[in-house]
Amino acid sequence: MKKKPAIVLTVCLLAMFLWVILAVLLTGGREASEMSGRDYWVLAGAGVLELITVTILGKTASAMGEGGAPAQKTTHAAKAQFLWNLVMIPAAMCISVGMRLLGIVLRTGHEGAEQIAWRGEIGCILLTAGVLAANFWGVFLYQRRFRQMDIQQRQQFVLSHREQAEQAAAQKLRTLRHIRRATNGYALVLLTMGLVLGLCSGCTGSTVAILISVFLIQLSFQQLPLCAAKAVLQDMRDILPEQDTPRLYQIAKEAAQETGWTGPVLLLARADNNVSISLVGKTAVVGLGAVKLALLTEEELYAMLLHEFSHISGSNREEIRAGSYRDFLCQGRHPNMLSMFNQPFYNFSDLMYAMNYELYSYAASITAEQAADSAMARMPEAAAASLLKTKYLDLFLWEQEGDDTPAAYESVVEDLLRRQLAAFRQAFPTRKTDWEKLTKQEMEARSASHPTVWSRIQALGREELPVLSFPVDGEYLQEQKKVLEDMDAHIAEFTQMNFEEDHRTQYLEPKQKVEQWQSAGSPVVAEEYADIVDALHMLGRSSEAIALCNRAIEALQPPAAAYAYFIRGSWRLRRYDAGGLQDLYTAIEMNNNAIDSALELIGTYCTLTGMQQELDIYREKALELMQRQEDQYSEIGQLTKKDHLSTEQLPEGMLEEILAHIRDDSIDKIYLVRKTITDSFFTSAFVIRFRSDADQEVQEQVMHRIFRYLDTCSDWQFSLFDYRNVPKGLVERVPDSCVYQRENEMIG
Repeated sequence: MKKKPAIVLTVCLLAMFLWVILAVLLTGGREASEMSGRDYWVLAGAGVLELITVTILGKTASAMGEGGAPAQKTTHAAKAQFLWNLVMIPAAMCISVGMRLLGIVLRTGHEGAEQIAWRGEIGCILLTAGVLAANFWGVFLYQRRFRQMDIQQRQQFVLSHREQAEQAAAQKLRTLRHIRRATNGYALVLLTMGLVLGLCSGCTGSTVAILISVFLIQLSFQQLPLCAAKAVLQDMRDILPEQDTPRLYQIAKEAAQETGWTGPVLLLARADNNVSISLVGKTAVVGLGAVKLALLTEEELYAMLLHEFSHISGSNREEIRAGSYRDFLCQGRHPNMLSMFNQPFYNFSDLMYAMNYELYSYAASITAEQAADSAMARMPEAAAASLLKTKYLDLFLWEQEGDDTPAAYESVVEDLLRRQLAAFRQAFPTRKTDWEKLTKQEMEARSASHPTVWSRIQALGREELPVLSFPVDGEYLQEQKKVLEDMDAHIAEFTQMNFEEDHRTQYLEPKQKVEQWQSAGSPVVAEEYADIVDALHMLGRSSEAIALCNRAIEALQPPAAAYAYFIRGSWRLRRYDAGGLQDLYTAIEMNNNAIDSALELIGTYCTLTGMQQELDIYREKALELMQRQEDQYSEIGQLTKKDHLSTEQLPEGMLEEILAHIRDDSIDKIYLVRKTITDSFFTSAFVIRFRSDADQEVQEQVMHRIFRYLDTCSDWQFSLFDYRNVPKGLVERVPDSCVYQRENEMIG
């Protein structure tokens, strides 16, 4: 039985071409002017058979994608996508051929048909070129609008959507609906053009027209959604069987019923610490973070599920449609061998949708969460407790990062999540008072997707934080334990799949590197210590890594100490030491590579701890730094034909010293050019050309070593490139750009 759909699919694919061949044979291949009435009936019959075959083909492919046997090397969803693509192009071909046959019929007895057809062909081809050009031009203009804004203007533009969030969200939702409808209309235009070209090709005999016709028809099919909900569900691992977790399903179904959801419900165990919900077809899939689930009582889980199911209630259908279409675009529509040609025709509409969806999400996120919170206001005590436990778990994980821990890949850990849960339960009594204080101090970040936990608890009508308790016995507790154990087993199984390689790269090699460093007397070397710090972190020896950073800060000068300041600053903030802020700012001043990561940490810490004054300072500095990043530093990481390149003259003795450190037997040539970015800012770009026989892993190691050296040897601004990633002949055109080649050693 499992083979029948595949057989039907194969037969249909063959039949689509068979009907065409039979039509040609039965009509004797005669010209339209020579055809008899019988011949016209043959062509009409062939057209009907083609239509029936395509219909059967589509339904069979959908059935195989939805409910077929599990694929060995691919997922069910991928299989469904493959079958869709397998049908799409042949179906377009058959429709085009059908229109061509119709064109042949229409040409008979109409003397001016061919002339009209030629005009139609030219018009459609020109229109095709026009819509392609319009897409490129539209994308350019749309992006230029934002490129012309500075960072502050963009920030204000985005923030304006949250100032009147409810109104802005509704407006953006309408815009998204209009874009979807316009794109659907656009796809119909493409389909019409394809049909017209196919028809005209029958009158003119043009091969080009029939090929463009096939392309346009399959291009219009790109807008059709692929209904593969069953395939997606089949691919989901860790779905909880209802017979094994009846109490969890009972709670979920009661919450669904309370919020008006009447469709199927599936529970999915997850390794993260969230509770979430998504729609797959008509099925509500509830993701349960195993550790978080283990902390919630039955009432708290029920309250949290009331919140989640309210997100997919009837009043949110438009929001769901908007998100589903965004997911469709993120997946690349229907990726196939023609995708690189298909996508340019949708670039403008897809870009508009993506941009507006991001603005909609930003505007709607806070109000959507507040609306969902109202669903669990009927049980405020349990709701508040569930929110507070979530916050405490997040704080625990924030603090835990940077602690000394067992090496992650020393062995396969069989109880990872259970260890995490036990560590949280152990920390809770001693950390609870500080966590309470932090919860009340937290401020809402500008980029936040949720209100602060304390504001959410207050919105539930509570003026104090709830007293927390944890599950102690019963069927519910046993199901929690089973979910946790099963999730641990799945994590261990997944880890085991690539453990040999991970054990080598994430444990053995870092361990060897640290041992060699210690054998050499644990020196602090500017271009080497950062790798030792990273290796110590991989081994779970964070306190030793911080001790090395302290030594580097004492021993090294800028910019070599930048990485040490960054690591120490991150570590201090997670221990609520505000001195870490200055460490991060110092790292930024020394090395622009730290800007993005350091700013993110600073912003998170200031909002987390309620430091309004420091947050104001951060926001002011962030605007300046981000603008500098865009104007200057974003350009140092690329070499293009549009760049202003010239011969570089480093300070006396610097080039010789650099080459002495970066030369390697695997390198064939080294180029050096100056890239001028602004009147007052430039970078000295080294381009490394490796020998053709150099091992790829060796090349990566050498590039990493060179980067570390250039990043720490001086406050001079350097850039580093692999020759293969630079336009051909670009650096050679600059006089005296080659400063080293293997045969002649240093040049000049």
